[in-house]
Amino acid sequence: MYTVLFRVIHYHFKFLTNDKFENRFITAHFQDIDLNRAGKNLETVLPLNNREKRQYIMVTFTDLGYCFTVAVVSKTAKCA
Repeated sequence: MYTVLFRVIHYHFKFLTNDKFENRFITAHFQDIDLNRAGKNLETVLPLNNREKRQYIMVTFTDLGYCFTVAVVSKTAKCA
């Protein structure tokens, strides 16, 4: 049990401190930034194409804890 907890904390720390570590989550904040850019007629990232949809994960903050746990335990994070 402690191993899983340690892995979750370690994963969370690396995710928050290293921009290139598992950086495939698209949060509501990211969506807000993209929407703001669209309002200013700047280039946007969203909507994702089919290849990108398989690579990136759209999450809400309530899902984030679950995604971290799945990613740490199974080395993949597939959230709905």
